[in-house]
Amino acid sequence: MLGFDDLVIVALNFRVVSAPQSSAGPARPPASATADELSVVAPGHVGPSGTRITARLALRGSGRVQGLSTTLEWDPDVVRPLTASAGAMITAGGGVVLSPAPGVADAALLGARVVGLSGEGVVAEVGFEVLRAGDPHIAIASVIARDAANRPVAVVRGIASGGREPQRIAGARSVEIGDALPDRGRGLCCGRRRSRNRFRSAA
Repeated sequence: MLGFDDLVIVALNFRVVSAPQSSAGPARPPASATADELSVVAPGHVGPSGTRITARLALRGSGRVQGLSTTLEWDPDVVRPLTASAGAMITAGGGVVLSPAPGVADAALLGARVVGLSGEGVVAEVGFEVLRAGDPHIAIASVIARDAANRPVAVVRGIASGGREPQRIAGARSVEIGDALPDRGRGLCCGRRRSRNRFRSAA
């Protein structure tokens, strides 16, 4: 399985056989976004055991982002991640989504674009299995984004769980142009007493 760095390189060098698209926008008209903001939309309460739920990664894009890697966090006593697939925004733009580790979605457009992901849409969907009823505490742990020149792009992270309004967070793991990419770590990182665990992609 390709890691995010390799996926971006392959995607940027991808040669489209048919006429290439100059942009990758969703079905709805592009918003006049000046910054890129990513939120996760997921239920605030789940149950019973054995049911499936979906967490959707929603992007409000300025057009700078060519690819992004999102790592989710969740309560492992309540849910566990099973799948990751492309959302409508990536599908419409001729892109792909890979999942190198549970709860990780790496999305990229195939072929460098003058305008990348612009407007509002879903870039990826992550499927979870419910282990017991409760609040799954699904949130964005980290996000890394790149532009068409493979330079880091800052992304604001938000939380939109269970119908709540997004809490906009310019987190420490957002990446500015010129910054070194953060070490995404290995394995499982345990949270506080409520056991919010964070998966990160393996090296």
